[in-house]
Amino acid sequence: MNTTDFDLVVIGAGSAGITAAMTANGLGKRVALVERSRIGGECTWSGCVPSKALIRAAHAARESARLAEFVPGSVRPAKTRADGALRYVRSVVERVYEGERPERFEALGIRVFFGRPVFADPKRLRLGDRVLAARRFLVATGSRPLVPPIEGLRSVPFLTSETVFAQKRLPKSMIVLGGGPIGLELAAAFNRLGVRVTVVEMMERVLYREEPELADALAASLTSEGVGMAVGYRALAFSRTKKGITLAAADASGARREFTADSVLVAVGRVPNVEDLALGAAGVAFDQRGVKVDAYMRTTAPGIYASGDVAGPYLFSHMAEAQSIVAVRNMFLPIKTKVDYTAVPWVTYTDPELARAGLTVEEARKMYGSRVRVYLSSYGEIDRGKTDGVGAGAGVFVCGARGKLLGIHILGPAAGELMQQALLALKLGVRFSRISSVVHAYPGYSDLVKRASRQAYIDELRNNPIVKTAGAIARLLKKVTG
Repeated sequence: MNTTDFDLVVIGAGSAGITAAMTANGLGKRVALVERSRIGGECTWSGCVPSKALIRAAHAARESARLAEFVPGSVRPAKTRADGALRYVRSVVERVYEGERPERFEALGIRVFFGRPVFADPKRLRLGDRVLAARRFLVATGSRPLVPPIEGLRSVPFLTSETVFAQKRLPKSMIVLGGGPIGLELAAAFNRLGVRVTVVEMMERVLYREEPELADALAASLTSEGVGMAVGYRALAFSRTKKGITLAAADASGARREFTADSVLVAVGRVPNVEDLALGAAGVAFDQRGVKVDAYMRTTAPGIYASGDVAGPYLFSHMAEAQSIVAVRNMFLPIKTKVDYTAVPWVTYTDPELARAGLTVEEARKMYGSRVRVYLSSYGEIDRGKTDGVGAGAGVFVCGARGKLLGIHILGPAAGELMQQALLALKLGVRFSRISSVVHAYPGYSDLVKRASRQAYIDELRNNPIVKTAGAIARLLKKVTG
């Protein structure tokens, strides 16, 4: 059997795997990248890239419909061709993949292998009739959509994020099962492209992990555009009917309701890809939540690490990249570092966007009580919001007793980008009020953060002992001389 030796063998060529391979290659290590299907993984083929391309196409359709709002007297252009949006999505995926072809990695000195990898032991990986031996291994096999065991689901033609972008034409109507980020992003985009969408969510609120008021405001915005929202309904059974696919569901009281559409999109979560790797033969512990790792991204087997969705706890491409860099550094550099999860951002790329990092108001108050300070700022208050016709949307900034950020929550245009300067303050432990001293370009959306930071600055002045004393003296003098 043909055996090849490497410093590192990376299993999985998605965001986590590519980052690890490139980082180790940059350190001068001999690297192999092993992939079962296509380089790029979920992010390129069925996640970040196609979903954001679809959202961009849907945004263009929406802006076309608003032309008369900004240019009175204008006539809306021709009717949107939804199938054209799908072609655009596929073209974007292909453009991104151009930078991820095997030849690119081979040219850098990274060996690329395709096939079904199986651990023979902690130091060897079987790949067909080839054995890859290495000092270190990284498991980065990602995750896949969860298909829940709902009666009748597998008897109807359902879609997931892995298959939805392969459609040549969009259906007239769709049931989206799941009101999380993936479900809402796709529901909002399909709705703008002419699909009648109903979101069915088991929890009492969509995006239940987000700041409640902002999540509710986002739901109201989507509803105003025509997205149906059925929250608090547990899926019972799917069936085929003359009208299409029917979902029977029940609320908390047991009252039943039926939803019927031409198609179903299942978006209720993801599960790690841990099967068929023979992880046990390598001594790697895992369960239904994924491979068990410590803060250094080490598994239970010496020399074997894991990163990305297969390791958790956050299933984001940017988190996968961060974990992979930490893992590779710990493999080959003398100073060991831990992954920092205190300032992990995520964004639901609906329109408006909903961005978050850190604690919600409720979470912060449970931990720190009445010392928590909350600062609010509205898009409607800033001039850039007025020029762009943005009436809704707000920022919620949660601070501790010493004025340092505990949580950031923004609903509105460019929320994901807008969050970054506050996120830097959170990461570095800088008082939120310090942002107000930075000169911000006018008029910009960044005024949303500056305004809230200025509130924090004023709070600090009011509570400053010197300012308090000076104020007391001034009041006393006024009383004496009055």
